[in-house]
Amino acid sequence: MLIKKNLIILMIFASINLQADIIERSEVLVKKYLTSPDTLMSNFKQTIIDEQGEVIDEMSGSIMIQKPNKFRWHYKKPYEQIFIRNEKRFISYDIDLNSYFIRDFDILKSNALKVLLSNDQKLSLKIKYLDVYEKNGILWAHLLYYGQSNDSFKFTLGFQGNALSKMLMKDSLGQNMVIDFKDLILNPDINSTLFDIDRLIESLSYNSSS
Repeated sequence: MLIKKNLIILMIFASINLQADIIERSEVLVKKYLTSPDTLMSNFKQTIIDEQGEVIDEMSGSIMIQKPNKFRWHYKKPYEQIFIRNEKRFISYDIDLNSYFIRDFDILKSNALKVLLSNDQKLSLKIKYLDVYEKNGILWAHLLYYGQSNDSFKFTLGFQGNALSKMLMKDSLGQNMVIDFKDLILNPDINSTLFDIDRLIESLSYNSSS
């Protein structure tokens, strides 16, 4: 009987130590990908899922990020579009239609991509861990970003090994978005002109007039 109790106690301690290790690894990886890099580059597949769990759209392409607050999101399939955010300006460019649309407000106010663009070294203090666990070789961290009262949102990061492999969040329409990263590189050299919205507009105007 005593041996059985000791085994149960050992199993409980082993479980606690395992969970503590998972939490510690998740904190290290979250900090590595959210606060450490100045630039980030990756290929991706983006899947939109409705409330019933049905896939309603799939896209793929590449993303480049330069902190603070600059990204270039290039959809290559099923049709080609480029989205660039530079400071508080945003442009969407449809390559097939050769048309663009500019917005002058912050489209990422309540979007999890905001945390990838931030260079706030205190960012980790604004993130609460809701749940952390490991399943099918992926370490999942369910997180809550809490800024001001109207600037909070939930998102999930998935790590395979030591690499960020997945990001789950809500899109602007409240739909579930899953981003699968592939060949992600931290701190690559990225030409800042790739985030220059005025330069892109000038090139489009030149091409349309020639």
